[in-house]
Amino acid sequence: MLERKKKLFWTALTLLYLMFIYSNSMRTAPESAIQSRGFLRLIEKLFPFMIYNLGLTEHILRKTAHYGEYLVLGVLLAQVIKTYGFLRMRQFWTVLISGFLMAAGDEGIQLFTEGRSGQFSDVMLDLCGVITGLSVWRLVKFLKKIT
Repeated sequence: MLERKKKLFWTALTLLYLMFIYSNSMRTAPESAIQSRGFLRLIEKLFPFMIYNLGLTEHILRKTAHYGEYLVLGVLLAQVIKTYGFLRMRQFWTVLISGFLMAAGDEGIQLFTEGRSGQFSDVMLDLCGVITGLSVWRLVKFLKKIT
């Protein structure tokens, strides 16, 4: 019964998170720009050196958000796949293919959203986030074993 609850919990959490990602893609270009500028202003107040010394722009912020969203998704996907008992190599390929399809779906949504466009480069950036998330997940699991 506990295993079933774990599967349900991690699956539901991952699906809810994916809905969050997709809901961001459904924002029109003006809505998305307002949100990005708001985050940029917040970062400017909290960490002014990031804007002035590092040249953080709205474009860089958006790309970093893409990567970060999918890094978290990679961690969640890895955990979901593990709870279903996939073997190690099958875990890797399942997370990789699932992450790619989810990123492609995300960009597909943007093709039908006012003022937005789907970009293959964003799918690849998202996939890099998924791979990083999977790597972080595996590193944490490894460190837990050796300590």
